[in-house]
Amino acid sequence: MSLFGKKTPGRTVLLVDVEQGSVATALARLAPGEKPRLFGEVREHIPFTATHDSGTLARELLRAAERALAHASLVAARVRQNDTAAPLGTVASAAFFLSAPWGVPDLAADAPRFSGALREELINAARAYFGLPGRGQLPVSFYTGADAAAFAGRVHTPEPALLVAMRGELSELLALSGRQVEGYATAPAGVRTLLRTLRTHGGLSAAEAASLLALAHETPGHEALAAARAHMVHEMKRAAPQLIKRAGAHVLVLAEGGHAAFLARSLAEDDDFAGLFPQGGAVEPLAARHFSPHIAAHAARPDIFLLTETLFVDALSNRV
Repeated sequence: MSLFGKKTPGRTVLLVDVEQGSVATALARLAPGEKPRLFGEVREHIPFTATHDSGTLARELLRAAERALAHASLVAARVRQNDTAAPLGTVASAAFFLSAPWGVPDLAADAPRFSGALREELINAARAYFGLPGRGQLPVSFYTGADAAAFAGRVHTPEPALLVAMRGELSELLALSGRQVEGYATAPAGVRTLLRTLRTHGGLSAAEAASLLALAHETPGHEALAAARAHMVHEMKRAAPQLIKRAGAHVLVLAEGGHAAFLARSLAEDDDFAGLFPQGGAVEPLAARHFSPHIAAHAARPDIFLLTETLFVDALSNRV
């Protein structure tokens, strides 16, 4: 069914994805008995800097959130001008997904932990753009990025697996066993970490580093690329051993664009990482094509993290 097709009962949820280097927003239409519909996606990246300071990152992320929320608000307003699709433009609630370090699962307490200051700023920004005249404030819910990543891993396979979600500055590792998350860890290696290493070792500009990383499969012997890969795999190996004991020999990789394939190939080709699997294992990159069949409408080049979060909120909606 097209996005502006037959009217169906349901509600539109604002999705807000916050990680260390970017903020993404989208609108998801959830209706009973139908696939969720995702539209209006945008991801706003913060300026590339050498700093890891959390305060600086938080300020830049709030600026990115403002831009992403403004885009979502404009999309919603335009949809409301269409007589047929108008209900889709009325946002009923917001679902925030915060990845580490802003939101992390606490398996011992069986509850997530969020950055309080950033959380309040995000709520205020969303409610400023999506007020509900006469109906009170916009209802909001908070989840960790790991929540949606774990759900996506279980959608893809019910078998035990180690799932690696590579974000901007960090990667989150989750040991999945059946319907449970058995273990969690982070590794200080992400897409921006790779780019920073390429710039340092290769003397490259930000644009050149991004191009080199995108074409990594064509330049496997590049010295700076080898250094970036070695650093990333080293950090993954430090975080993985105890999780692998709980997760089995199947590794799933989530990342933006083609970076999942790069990380998966790097892990699969590393002898020391392979040595963590005495009985052998497999490393599989997850792409948008694995999840887009479960969603009725989305961008031509969908954001994989927004896809997984759409599936997650739709599953929660169906439980209510």
